[in-house]
Amino acid sequence: MSKERIYIVVFILLLQILFSGLLLAADEQVKVKILAVNPSETNVLKTSIVYPLPPEILPEDVVDRAGMEVKRNDETGAYYLSKDVELQPKETLTTVVSVRNVWVIPAEDITKVREDLGQNLKLLQGTKYEKTGKLVYEKAMDQIGTIEEGQASKLGMKQMIELYRAHKMLLEKIQNDAMSLDAMRQLQMTEGGEVRKAKVIINAENPSDEAKKMTVRSELPPEIDAGGVLDRLDFQLLYDEDKKRFVVEKEDEFGPKEKKKYEITIKDVWYIPEEELDYLKKQTDTLVKYFTGSSYDEFAKQSSGFADETLSAIRALQEDVKGASEVDKRVNAFTLNNRRLQLAKDKVKTLQDLLLEIPLKKSSVEQIAEAIKKMRRIVNILQLGFQPDLATTWWIILGIIGFVAVFATIFYVTWLSKLKQSQFAEKLVIYIHEAKKKLKKKAQEESAVS
Repeated sequence: MSKERIYIVVFILLLQILFSGLLLAADEQVKVKILAVNPSETNVLKTSIVYPLPPEILPEDVVDRAGMEVKRNDETGAYYLSKDVELQPKETLTTVVSVRNVWVIPAEDITKVREDLGQNLKLLQGTKYEKTGKLVYEKAMDQIGTIEEGQASKLGMKQMIELYRAHKMLLEKIQNDAMSLDAMRQLQMTEGGEVRKAKVIINAENPSDEAKKMTVRSELPPEIDAGGVLDRLDFQLLYDEDKKRFVVEKEDEFGPKEKKKYEITIKDVWYIPEEELDYLKKQTDTLVKYFTGSSYDEFAKQSSGFADETLSAIRALQEDVKGASEVDKRVNAFTLNNRRLQLAKDKVKTLQDLLLEIPLKKSSVEQIAEAIKKMRRIVNILQLGFQPDLATTWWIILGIIGFVAVFATIFYVTWLSKLKQSQFAEKLVIYIHEAKKKLKKKAQEESAVS
């Protein structure tokens, strides 16, 4: 790129930044004014005007190219406008390009989200999430109202684009939270409790000796998402695509040398929930019992003690920074606690893996007997959704086979005994009948002789 081209490209970019707040958005189209200046007083300048298009703009969205070509950057996949020009000494060339206003969320999309939220609320009726679903619905309705209000305002082009991106991400979050049981569980756990908050302090000053209107702008921490701002005062919530984070911005009147301080309230996302710490503690306490009396008993106790100390340290540090107004302190504490949490999880994983090294203590007969007892509760187990491990499954199968074999043997012996008894009784009746006949015949013969 020639030196002259570098100058003109830089100058164009500076003009974009300078005038971006002055370009107002039309209802259906946005006009982009591109200025190119030849700073030389003697030389003719041949160069190319290059204007990068926002990522939301596709070639078909450029309504009036004003003689410029739409090209694609193969490396980034983004589109840009380009045009070769020849500028006379001190000449200023103004090119006005019209693009479709794609930075407005269609009304039908917002209506669909409203309808989906209403449908989800009906589906949750009669479930344990019914009350939580109503909270999600009411909060979502307020946020959608904010989106519609923001879209109705006339803003500069840069602010309009960033506001659209923030609204789009917020609408996606509303949809995801409404369909996510995990989000409802988290809201249910915090319901009735105090929501942890943090403050973002914004300091602004008018260095001039004259009163003036100034734009106050501040970046939010990268961990804050679309729903992470609890109180933004009268600031607009925007999204900076280049820095991949949300920002707040407003215009305010300042007197000569006046200083102002603003406090934006955001969610404290830099902490580990107590429920997760309690779960790990319970896991550790349960696992260590299985090692009692084994050769790994002492190792298991040491691992459990280390995990308990680590979890206690996490709780203590989170309590220390809970009242800190500076976000940096919370972020640093969260970074340290995340490392600690991973160490505790590693100890629990080690104990889980070590369970495979413990030999079975019960005899085969005892295990079969226990398997038969488990068999009696198999219906209840299945109803609870319990899935036994491989060893337990085989013992249950062997128990069932053994039980059926014993039952079949007893039945066969009893049946055979009854059968024999039945045959013997029948023969005895025949024998008695035959004996009676013989005795009767003999008596008749003796009577005839006498």
